[in-house]
Amino acid sequence: MFISDYQESLNQGLTHVKGWGDPSTIERAIELLENNEGSRVNCLTAIERFFKCKAIISFFEEKDYYDFKKNVSIASKISIMIQADDPSKEYLSKNLIWPLVSENKKYIDWWCKNDSMFTNVNSGGGKDLVGNWLFYRYQIWLAINSKWNELGERSEKLLSCAKELKKDRAYIIDYEFYLALSRGDKASMQNIILEKCTVKNRRLRYEKDSGLTRDVICTYATMFAKLAKISGFELTIDSPWVPNGWVSTSSVGEVKSGLKFIDDYDVSE
Repeated sequence: MFISDYQESLNQGLTHVKGWGDPSTIERAIELLENNEGSRVNCLTAIERFFKCKAIISFFEEKDYYDFKKNVSIASKISIMIQADDPSKEYLSKNLIWPLVSENKKYIDWWCKNDSMFTNVNSGGGKDLVGNWLFYRYQIWLAINSKWNELGERSEKLLSCAKELKKDRAYIIDYEFYLALSRGDKASMQNIILEKCTVKNRRLRYEKDSGLTRDVICTYATMFAKLAKISGFELTIDSPWVPNGWVSTSSVGEVKSGLKFIDDYDVSE
């Protein structure tokens, strides 16, 4: 349920993730993976969700920043394990908030190199069709690869015909951000991120946002602020919906999850 007040929304979000952050929710998934049984992807997805929830609880309730970054890093590694099972399968732009916040260069580089979703035979060239869902998702891939000219040109292309779009108009603001990012326009980036945090814009995208993060942060606003940060732009964002701890620079590097099938996995392979 959408709640406009930050503290009330935060309380709702924490109540939601605490259930998934209980270790008992992944006992069966761990057992199946250790015995090479069941669906590997489904089991990993459950464990990934657990570590994401632990990260949220660590940050907002326990105020343990190291544990927050550790859990973000583990969740980010698991997301690669899931995607590597079928590199060409679809993923959502918002999923990249976790490797970006982890600041683990190895994990971010893996996503930078993985363009299979946009180039596989089933994509139908969608990444170059204005208004296509692949066109939108390709933007963040260009951004994490610092392909500023192409990112800017594509953003301008979409924005030039924005008035003609009949659906997904709530995403136009994202193209405005990508254009500002491609130009290094800090003032515009800051204004757009704050605009995304307004009640109106949060409500517009609430049902399509991540069920884990939408009540505790403005997911895309925070991801965009982090994207700007790792791209070398220091922004001033004064909003509880974009927590500084999710944006500030601090990596814990390689950390252990305590689960052999995760810790032994080499993302470079």
